[in-house]
Amino acid sequence: MAASNVKFSQLCFAILALVVSSQVSAAESCGVNLTLMQSSFEAGEQPINAELPPDGAPLTLAVTYPPDGITVGAPSIQAYGTVTGPPNLGVSINEKAVAIRNASHFTTQLIPLTAGANLLSIVATTQDGATQTIVRNVTYDPGLGEDVRFVGKTAGDFSPVRIGFDLTTRFPAGQNQIARTQIDFNGDGTFDVDTVSPPATIESDYAVAGVYLARARVTFDDGSMVTVPVEREATFRIQTHLLAYTREVVCKLYYDMKHRLQANNIMSALNTVAASKRAGFQSIWNSLGANLPTVAGELGDLVQGQLSSASAELVMAMPKPGMPGSFIGYPVLFARDATGVWRVIAL
Repeated sequence: MAASNVKFSQLCFAILALVVSSQVSAAESCGVNLTLMQSSFEAGEQPINAELPPDGAPLTLAVTYPPDGITVGAPSIQAYGTVTGPPNLGVSINEKAVAIRNASHFTTQLIPLTAGANLLSIVATTQDGATQTIVRNVTYDPGLGEDVRFVGKTAGDFSPVRIGFDLTTRFPAGQNQIARTQIDFNGDGTFDVDTVSPPATIESDYAVAGVYLARARVTFDDGSMVTVPVEREATFRIQTHLLAYTREVVCKLYYDMKHRLQANNIMSALNTVAASKRAGFQSIWNSLGANLPTVAGELGDLVQGQLSSASAELVMAMPKPGMPGSFIGYPVLFARDATGVWRVIAL
């Protein structure tokens, strides 16, 4: 996978190492002998393991925001809520994988709206194709506008991450100055920024994985001692997640494929592969005939790699025939598809 095609997180992981057999100890969760690279402001290493939900967990989807029938004055909107189910599932909006997800919550990037009526189709999809859909009707009225707009440059990523924000304002009727700007980055009720005028650069570090509701409050004034200042607020949801959780999901996907092939269940194994690649994989697997389970059993373990929010390149270590203790590394490529589900794209 070319580096130019993937903006790899500086939290990419590496499992040590690939040469000596005692070091190739990767289990089906990608092993435990790994080190996560630290960011410039990380206080300590991230957890190396994350607990995945069971394969049989029922798929449930609930949308907290937006409510159905809402009218907004902004040209874009976030959707967020809760989702549970098997480990490898995705949440998409209008057939685009714009949601950040962990085991229980999802948060979208900003969804552009057109003036008038907009239909948001929010779909949760599992690796094996089960779906749940919730539809929200949202009306965008440009005439309403917003006195305060506060949006992140991204809705989140792997933690720790530094996220920048844009704060724009317009004066409400009768007001002509900003008397106070307050910003609470993590939704704990304490304003991290409290100043007369907004800073030129607005950003915050999110060191711990979680869901945060960043809030900006701007106080407008007309300069008169008689009238009461006017306050306006805007919020933006941030969701950060563990690299270890995504790593576990991607690794489990690989072993799901391997186990299904060992069981000679080609049709089920195809669910682990990107739709555009299935015909090619199916042809290869069918050509192996009765040897397929044996060949699948010889597929190696995943021992190192790099991971981003949308793509991954991991190395599969296979023993060299006739050379005990020596291994050959083969890349295995993964990507999230339009449903937000991880799939194998090359092996």
